[in-house]
Amino acid sequence: MDEKDFYGSPVTITSVLDTSRVTKVSHKPWLFTFVKAKDCWLLLPALIFTILSAMVPATVAVLLARVFNKLEGFGRNDYSSSHDFVADVQWFCFAIAFVGIGATLFNWLGLTCFLLVGERQQKRCRQEVYQSLLRKELEWFDRKSDLNSNLMQVNRCIEEFRMGVSECLEMLIKSLAMLCALLILSFYYSWRLTLLVMATIPVIVLVTSGWGILIGKYTTLENKHSENTVKVLEWNLLNYMWIKIVDSSLLEKRKLDAATKLTSHSFLKMKLFFNLNAGMVKFLALMMFIQSFWYGSFLVRNHLNSSGDIISCFYSCLTVSRIFSTISSQIVSLKTAHISLKYVFKSVDCSNVSYEGGFQPKHVMMGNIKISNVSFKYPVRDDWGLKNITLQIPANHLLYIVGKSGSGKSTLASLILGLYHFDGKITCDDYDISRLDRSWLASQITLVQQQCTLFRGTIFENLSLASPTPVAPKLLNEALQITGLDQLIASLPGGLNTKLGGGPGSITLSGGQQQKVALCRAIIRDTPVLILDEALSAVDYNQRILILEKLKRNRRRRSTVIMTHDYSEIADSDYVVLMENGKIEEQGLKIDLLNGKTRFASLQYQLDTPDNPFEHGIEEEEVGERLDLLHDLESQAHKEVSILQLLRQLWHVLTFGSRVCFLLGIIVSVVNASMTPLFTFFLSKLILGIVSVGQQVSSTYMVKWSLVLLCVALMDGLSLFTSKMALSQSSETLVDQLRNRAFDKILVQPVCWFQSANPSALSSLLINDIKDLRTMISDAPSQLISVIALILIALVWSLIVCWKLALVGLSFAPLFAMFSILFSIVLQKYETEYKQASDNVEGVVYESVLGMKTVVSLNLQNHFQARFNNHMNQMNHAGKQRALIISIAMAAQNIAIYLSQAIMLYYGIKLVSEKSITLVQMMQVVALIMFTVGYVSAMLSSMPNVNKGVLVFMKILTLIQLPENLQESYGTAKPIMKPNKPLLKFQNVQFSYDPNSSPVLNNFNFSLYMNEITCIVGKSGCGKSTLLNLLLRLYSPQKGSIKFCGANLDQLDMSELKKEVAIVTQNHYFFDGTIFENLTYNLQKPVTSAQINEVLELVDMAKFVHSLPDNLFSRIGGSSNLLISGGQLQRLCIARALIRSPKVLILDECTASLDPQNTKRVAKIILGLKKHVTIIMISHQREMMQIADTVAYMEDGIIKEKGHYNTLSNRKNLFYQLIN
Repeated sequence: MDEKDFYGSPVTITSVLDTSRVTKVSHKPWLFTFVKAKDCWLLLPALIFTILSAMVPATVAVLLARVFNKLEGFGRNDYSSSHDFVADVQWFCFAIAFVGIGATLFNWLGLTCFLLVGERQQKRCRQEVYQSLLRKELEWFDRKSDLNSNLMQVNRCIEEFRMGVSECLEMLIKSLAMLCALLILSFYYSWRLTLLVMATIPVIVLVTSGWGILIGKYTTLENKHSENTVKVLEWNLLNYMWIKIVDSSLLEKRKLDAATKLTSHSFLKMKLFFNLNAGMVKFLALMMFIQSFWYGSFLVRNHLNSSGDIISCFYSCLTVSRIFSTISSQIVSLKTAHISLKYVFKSVDCSNVSYEGGFQPKHVMMGNIKISNVSFKYPVRDDWGLKNITLQIPANHLLYIVGKSGSGKSTLASLILGLYHFDGKITCDDYDISRLDRSWLASQITLVQQQCTLFRGTIFENLSLASPTPVAPKLLNEALQITGLDQLIASLPGGLNTKLGGGPGSITLSGGQQQKVALCRAIIRDTPVLILDEALSAVDYNQRILILEKLKRNRRRRSTVIMTHDYSEIADSDYVVLMENGKIEEQGLKIDLLNGKTRFASLQYQLDTPDNPFEHGIEEEEVGERLDLLHDLESQAHKEVSILQLLRQLWHVLTFGSRVCFLLGIIVSVVNASMTPLFTFFLSKLILGIVSVGQQVSSTYMVKWSLVLLCVALMDGLSLFTSKMALSQSSETLVDQLRNRAFDKILVQPVCWFQSANPSALSSLLINDIKDLRTMISDAPSQLISVIALILIALVWSLIVCWKLALVGLSFAPLFAMFSILFSIVLQKYETEYKQASDNVEGVVYESVLGMKTVVSLNLQNHFQARFNNHMNQMNHAGKQRALIISIAMAAQNIAIYLSQAIMLYYGIKLVSEKSITLVQMMQVVALIMFTVGYVSAMLSSMPNVNKGVLVFMKILTLIQLPENLQESYGTAKPIMKPNKPLLKFQNVQFSYDPNSSPVLNNFNFSLYMNEITCIVGKSGCGKSTLLNLLLRLYSPQKGSIKFCGANLDQLDMSELKKEVAIVTQNHYFFDGTIFENLTYNLQKPVTSAQINEVLELVDMAKFVHSLPDNLFSRIGGSSNLLISGGQLQRLCIARALIRSPKVLILDECTASLDPQNTKRVAKIILGLKKHVTIIMISHQREMMQIADTVAYMEDGIIKEKGHYNTLSNRKNLFYQLIN
């Protein structure tokens, strides 16, 4: 079936979960894990062209040897004239230029092939990860409470793996091939000198290996600590409403700061050893050819080798020194890539694919389900969720399963669908479900849960994605009418094409509307068996009864199981199963159970008003498009900015200490850059000792300049380490500051900003992408300053030595500048496209993992696999384009480098032949210019990282520059409660979420007093929850005033106000932590475990908490919430509010998820608090209304009726119509 995804791209649905058995991945991760035989057509050319390009330095060394041999002959007067000498030498210079052209072609082809290989490996790695996730048992997800934070790190690690098997591997192979070629060449020209050079190699290998072990250790630690940072950030982005309600932004800032400090410590340790390795290798490499020159002079003086042979060896050693620096860094990069890949496999457990196919019956399921002696406990809990359950669900019948929250209803529904392994036996139409194919079973049974999951896309896409065939218009309209969604769709400008899931143009549905969409999706799916697990708990009673009546007619002659704790919706003739504590207590027709001495009858009798239904609805706010206050990060990132502008903006962010550290790094970078011209100057002195035109140089002369060069080499290594370490320190501090400042700004944004934000993209930006900025800051400034310093030094020095030759060399500067600017502009475009494609791929993974239970139960694996493949193909296409651009830019440098080298060499020799300059002067200028060209080339090679960093910084700068939401932070007054005075007073308040729509509150007036219980009631969309949003200053009224304790609400200090107020919200907000940590979250006073246990006893949660392995210190939040029922989570929310001993308690549908017994328990608690606490309730439940001193009925944004429950009931007006 062809579909379109959220972005409008066509998606072709293909099968991913084949019914055949899936082969388990048994290999251990290594760098070539994902290489296949068909990659040979890329790998073989890549190796050939890379090796050919590696031969270029050896070829140039041979040509240089010939040039210096001719130069030596010219010094011996072997030529009759200088013209003959220049004519003889010029062909070798031309050959160097042609070699540069060949190097360009080979470099381009080799690098392109390796980059394409890297893109293939990344694609397969992402596919392996995603398919592994789709095939796993839900038990695996239950154990992985930190999976979301792991996935954020996995995305970064996959990118590091891609770089390792592409750019780094290409550079390593080229370097090794160069090394071999140059060593062979060196052996050919002077085996004695070559052996001396090779004596240093084991030392370099030993140093690199030793530091590599420590680098790997701290890289692993950094990844581990980054997970905690991701957890904090993601929880804040997803649960922003709770952060604002309890005013815990300062606590969250401290948590993020603590997490980033641990990550920074590990990173700086890793950089310490990395930079020590770089500095030591550079020193040893420079020492390598210092000793080569000294010994080479000895060989020439003793006529064991010619000067051309030694110069060739010298050129080889010079290149080898660079090669060893490159090899050491690439080995570290490859080790990092390997560690990253191992982290990916460990986090996702790719080697343990749990899914296996099974038997697929030919016919459609009849729906006869038999449950025999079934027991079950969740993998992370010790107590049994189900105990020896035996039950038969007859085909084509309606069955009710009732019981209080935590009794095992939801667990039983999951087992019928085969989502978990269990003890005992469940059969469907006499087939053992453990032997049935899981995808077939899911195609026959639809489970609609209380906590439903909607996915990113249009309303129509959410309704139709689970249907195996195209949705017929008649079926769609019927489903919309049954669920009452037809009116909502008609009120939306986009209708069924209205987008959900965040982003521009999307809307936010209320809890009841989301449940209606989920039920409508199930009706359209039209499977033989339908299980509703508290599926309409967020819909008000009248609507729920109407929907159920229509649904029963629609599902006649098909199997339907309804799990609920509300007995009132069950007809006398319906079959009922009562569950308690994981067991079936009794079962039978409702009328029979009520007439007998049964547990069901006693529970029904215990209700105060058994003949009147309780209402469990949650208010559905009027839906409108939210104002998108989130600036378009991508468009901001596209603004062109130079490195100097970037540094100027970064400078303002740095603290004083960071600025000192940054300046130290820059200054030492200049010192390090100056070592190059110094080294070349003193090196020219050694060259004179080898190629002496008509002169004889003593050994003392060689020793003197060798010692000088030794000191310069030592300073070079030390300054490299110092500059890199200082810049690493300042870059990490800067990145932490930027992340924290962006996080601070995010926390103070209004609610509508979060509704249009993308949590996954923001987390990726502040955790993963910001590392590109860190890399850029630690490398780009030093490179830029070094190049500038080197160019200036080289310019002045070379002009002083020989201005003619210097001007020839400097004439190539515009060519390099053109390459740099053009490369930067083009690459930025392709980097942006690649990053966007990458975000889309990661977004699909994040979304499907977040709703994995829904994905499995609705058989949506193929749908999400198709979306993933579509975005993965787009990413792969963008990666190929980026690879082509990078390889062209990198290869094009060779033309400029070798062309400038050939021309300068030719012109320098001509000047020597004319005796305009000496050989030493020529070598000084050529060496200065060529070293400068090498640095510029290195700068160009790092441009991809620079462009990534610039894009990231512009996005983060956009976040930092967001305006603050003053309505939440303004105010200094402290609330003082006064008896007999209105505690809260709304006066002529008018408010609308959308200025263009009709107001939710219209000239609203209302007052309530201390130590009273006030219950606000009304139909869905009347504005009840809006009152709480205004009271908590999440929004501000357009007109009128709100007073709390006699003071204007906007004048109060919100931190002081929220110390006095506790709220129980409709949603359950729990972070990944222990029960104790969640219950005491942002608590301003000390509390003991004994006090917490007392409160848990009050809400009937003590027994459950003590049944967990670690009692109060058992972990909840994240995927751990899957193991706790909605009612249990709701009671924990009530306990969290009571622990705070508030003076004002706000209850927003606090009993919507509770069974009648626990609803009565909460009502008694509220009555007991009345003497000391002012209570504001929003509820549809009659029992909660009955305990209130004042019931306020809202309609059309105003209070229509107000009074005691009995008084309003006896009037038989609007309120009477609501409850009846």
